[in-house]
Amino acid sequence: MRLIWLGFIGCFLQACASGASAPDKGEIQFSGFVPETLVTNKPVYSYEIEPTPVTSTDPNTKVSTNTETYDLNRATPDSQGVSYNNLYSLGYWTPSPHLKFWGKTITSSSCHGNSCQPAKIAMPIEEVMAAWRQGWTGRGVNVMIEDNIENDHGVVTGLLAYRYAPGANYYGVQVIPRLNSTQVFDNQLGQFHSSYAGNVKLGVVNASYTAQMNSLIGREQSSQNPWTSDELIKARTDFTWEATITVNRFKDSGVIGSLAQFKYTDAVITKAAGNDQISSEYEPVNWFMAKDSLVNPRLLLVGALDRTGSVADPAEIASYSNTAGNDTDISSRFLLASGNIPFGYRSVAIDGKVTNAFQGTSFAAPRVAGYVAILRSKFPNLNASQSASIMLDTAGYETLRCNTQPGGCDPKIYGKGEANLARALAPVGRLR
Repeated sequence: MRLIWLGFIGCFLQACASGASAPDKGEIQFSGFVPETLVTNKPVYSYEIEPTPVTSTDPNTKVSTNTETYDLNRATPDSQGVSYNNLYSLGYWTPSPHLKFWGKTITSSSCHGNSCQPAKIAMPIEEVMAAWRQGWTGRGVNVMIEDNIENDHGVVTGLLAYRYAPGANYYGVQVIPRLNSTQVFDNQLGQFHSSYAGNVKLGVVNASYTAQMNSLIGREQSSQNPWTSDELIKARTDFTWEATITVNRFKDSGVIGSLAQFKYTDAVITKAAGNDQISSEYEPVNWFMAKDSLVNPRLLLVGALDRTGSVADPAEIASYSNTAGNDTDISSRFLLASGNIPFGYRSVAIDGKVTNAFQGTSFAAPRVAGYVAILRSKFPNLNASQSASIMLDTAGYETLRCNTQPGGCDPKIYGKGEANLARALAPVGRLR
């Protein structure tokens, strides 16, 4: 097995849900479980691919969004989509044999002797299930999960993206904590290889990490003593070298070893905005990505909601989440998704170790990564910039509580609003 030098990441990067009681991973713990859907909301049990609804006689058409005009050409639907839908026929999924990600086994936390029950994974939202029934599953799209692959944080971020886009191909790269060498994992079974058959063109990269602000600034933030703008700007400046290397990787620059076989330059980058309750422009990785002209058009900065929103039950931006901020290079790339995970508090074990349930922008970002993989599997002719444009142009405020309040939703807080897969998949005619 050939390992890769990637020593620039470590002390300065952390899993994105910072401010937690678990300093080695940084997730925010919570005592309650907010399921994405109720068990009583069962999916349609399907046997054949459903036709994709269209509002035009020709689904392959030239489309104008708020930012771009381009041609859409639909791919061939994935015949396995109905099978993915039917896994949740009970309203949840209990994978058997036990689900694996990056070589880690995910089971229920209830074990009797040497026998563990399968984990119970909550059902995705209906717009995801509907996409599967129409054959849009992420098939053919290569997804890279950059994370601490070897602990539960990386397992959960990988699982979240896979749960939304089960037809995609998944790779993982170990970037946290700092290691003298880095392992690249291939697919959800956790196999890894010293080499690949050829260059792997990535369609989506999920980066659920941020700069470690406490270390950069030298103190914890509190409501009585928040970080000042001077401290935040200095921290951003001090992080320049590490951030530059990270940004260069997304441009296929300075990458060596096995990772060099992955091509990043046409990948949409879903980046967790951070959980420090600050404006996103102060998080150094966000800043340097958004300010790079070759990365910005492909970038989606993802903040967290307290749950998936709907018109009937609107969501709010999570109390821990960074906000869109004042810098338009950043706020124009900012959207929102649920920051919860699809299983209950201490109900799941990873390699036999019971894991807490977490919240964080770390877990909002891979949801959007799954959306992008589904979008790119339906319209494979789109490039990364166009795909990101569709996600931003079809996000909205109507599922957010701020939309019902005087003054509406402030783009400096909510950016473009909540990501909406159904609208992203149905851009026939002019969007919005």
